[in-house]
Amino acid sequence: MRPKPKTKLCELLNIKSCQFQIKQLQTEDMPKVIEICQKIFLGMGSIVDDPWQTEFFTDFQYSVKAVSFGRIIGCYLLCPSSLDFDKEDYTFYENTENYKSKKGLFGNVLALKPKYHGRGFGKQLRNVPLAYPFDYIWGYHLKSLNNLDHWTRFGRRVIAESNNCYMTLMDLGQPNILDPRTE
Repeated sequence: MRPKPKTKLCELLNIKSCQFQIKQLQTEDMPKVIEICQKIFLGMGSIVDDPWQTEFFTDFQYSVKAVSFGRIIGCYLLCPSSLDFDKEDYTFYENTENYKSKKGLFGNVLALKPKYHGRGFGKQLRNVPLAYPFDYIWGYHLKSLNNLDHWTRFGRRVIAESNNCYMTLMDLGQPNILDPRTE
């Protein structure tokens, strides 16, 4: 008689619905969030090289944390901010004048511990701004991460580029819970 295969607790608990949660980021979460961000991005020339800047560009009303079994495993740090129009070291591919009068959201950092990749958790974090009352979201993407395609497939478009970074933008319009980009 063959032994029964072991069933993982996560499978019994339906991992997608109960293991992973997105919660509002709290001030007291920042040391852990900065630690996670620095393990992923430190030394790449990103904003997380300076913890003060990381926290400065984080608005706790909009930023979220990813939690699994009570532990922070990632975050999406967001901040209301207009598009950065005066970047002399960037080549712009699009006229962005019409965004000066619109309400923008800056996607500062989306980070998820590597062992949680490939489970759809990053997509769930990325979808958070779709429900916020902003006209557009924008952000920087380090070329060294080689993940620009994740963002462009989602709906971001490259509007500018520097030697080591892309700047992307996505129009948000009215929030739509049934937005096809969330699937």
